[in-house]
Amino acid sequence: MRSFLLVVAPLLLLIVACSEGKKAESTAQPPTDSTSTAIYDQVAAESSAIADQLKNAAAEINRQCPIQVDAGTRLDSAHAVSTTELQYFYTLTAVVRADMPMDVAQLEAQTKPMLIESVKTNPAMAELRDHSVTMTYLYRDRTGEFVMRIPVGPTEYGN
Repeated sequence: MRSFLLVVAPLLLLIVACSEGKKAESTAQPPTDSTSTAIYDQVAAESSAIADQLKNAAAEINRQCPIQVDAGTRLDSAHAVSTTELQYFYTLTAVVRADMPMDVAQLEAQTKPMLIESVKTNPAMAELRDHSVTMTYLYRDRTGEFVMRIPVGPTEYGN
């Protein structure tokens, strides 16, 4: 798992640094007074730029996938769910859920603190932290069966 963090952290730094925000039209109706409209326009533009950055980051990760992060873990893809969530999809390549040596709760208890620490301290994730993005890690076994979902959000990484 630690080797995964060493591989993906620089990749995320590169992706976030290289991604450019594009302005998209908002479907919500802006307020009618000029001060509120200006604030609304600024928030809408920032939200759109964040959404575009997350989509671009996911697309860049997906272009490089699959990535074997360690002997038993492969990053298969990423998906920008919204302006507040980025999902990562992994396969535990050496595991079949039914034959796991520990239950899923134990595996999650071991894995989540490492993920939180990585999100907290990794410079590549600074922009994601700054925008209070939740990183959700989804794991499947080598047969494709769902194993666990571990979200790491602002309350866990300190925003």
